[in-house]
Amino acid sequence: MGGLVSRATFQPPRAQSAPVTAAAATVHTSLGDHVPVLYVAPTRDDQDVLFACHGNADDLDSFARVALALAAHLDVGLYAFEYPGYAGTLGAAAPSERHTYAAALSAFDALTKTHGIARERIVVYGKSLGSAVATYVAEHRYGVKALVLVSPLLSAFRVAIPTLSVTLPGDIMATIDHIANVEQAAIIIIHGRADEVVPPRHAQWLFEAAVMSPLRIVTAARTFPVHWLSNALHNFEVTAAAAAAVGDDDDGDDDTGRRLNDAIFATFADIIALDLAQVSS
Repeated sequence: MGGLVSRATFQPPRAQSAPVTAAAATVHTSLGDHVPVLYVAPTRDDQDVLFACHGNADDLDSFARVALALAAHLDVGLYAFEYPGYAGTLGAAAPSERHTYAAALSAFDALTKTHGIARERIVVYGKSLGSAVATYVAEHRYGVKALVLVSPLLSAFRVAIPTLSVTLPGDIMATIDHIANVEQAAIIIIHGRADEVVPPRHAQWLFEAAVMSPLRIVTAARTFPVHWLSNALHNFEVTAAAAAAVGDDDDGDDDTGRRLNDAIFATFADIIALDLAQVSS
């Protein structure tokens, strides 16, 4: 059962993306896996580092394109890692929740211990399935600056069965079961209203779980209201209807969708930057 759920949940690209990480380092995880990592060191002592967890259908290289652009926009360093069982890793034959969580904690520990980055300078970021990974890290590594969840899911089963209200035996990547235990970090949640993969209500329920967490109330941890992106799909691509409403350019080149997607990315990056500025103030 567990193997079937993992295979349905983790969907590594069949062909590895064209590499953008010419000299990725490797982390040896607590379960014996070897996973490549991408580290862009901060250039100033006051710079934060984005610890980034990708979605289920990405790999490190395809995700790096967006992660590098986001880190540049935010003026922060970047640390991203691959999930065991994905291309370029050694150890686990197939991806699983257990090995992914272990790799995430080992990568985080390498960032703090090997590279000397203090936890209060780390912004943990997770996209889609990566939201579960990021939340697990923020729960188990107290004191990070912020947790950013983008297109987050409640759990794997709840994506497939929208009517589920509890975590069933065998369910995996249950962000909802960990978010209330993120003790101190500010939480930022962003979701597209037109998400065709993860229902937008997942974001709202995660927000409510964080706000109502006794642990977070006691520590006065900040949870920002969900930021909704109109006309944005799961991967923050604009809906076909929105693109059609804008229409083609006068020169006949149909790059409307690309321009709107770029605008969505800029809006999403600005939201994170503005919220992080409030956390720092």
